[in-house]
Order: sequence, then C-alpha cells, then structure tokens
Amino acid sequence: MRDAIELEWAGRPTVAIVVDALVGAAEQMKRVSRMPEYPYVVTPFPVGSLNPQELGVRARQMGDEILRLMTTNRPKE
Repeated sequence: MRDAIELEWAGRPTVAIVVDALVGAAEQMKRVSRMPEYPYVVTPFPVGSLNPQELGVRARQMGDEILRLMTTNRPKE
C-alpha cells in the first residue's frame, strides 16, 4: 500500500490490490499517509497459492473496478 501511495505522490496514478485479511492494515496506512481517499481493490486471501489460470480469473474479476478507480475520483493529498 505504501509503495502505491508513494507512486501517487510522484504523479503516477495507482490502485493497490489488497487481500481481505489486510484491509485493516491498508486503512491504517491510508490514515498515517494522510491519503484517506486512496483507492484500493480487495481480493480474497490467499493469492500466493493460486496457479496462473486462477490468477487470470481473479485479475479479470477485478479489472473493471481497477479501471474505474484509475480513471475517476483520484485521491487528493
């Protein structure tokens, strides 16, 4: 999350992908980074054990939301 926020500060639009088990930590990072509007997409845990086909399915499921967040309502510092 912090890397994505750093990229936002550098002028590079980003959307973090956060596993559901870490949403609390993601919210905390947004708060301490003073980026309360920073967008992210939540995906079910686990991710690391998925095979390439399963990852592809997961990515396609998140694609529309990522595109929407990348192009609208960009966060402000």
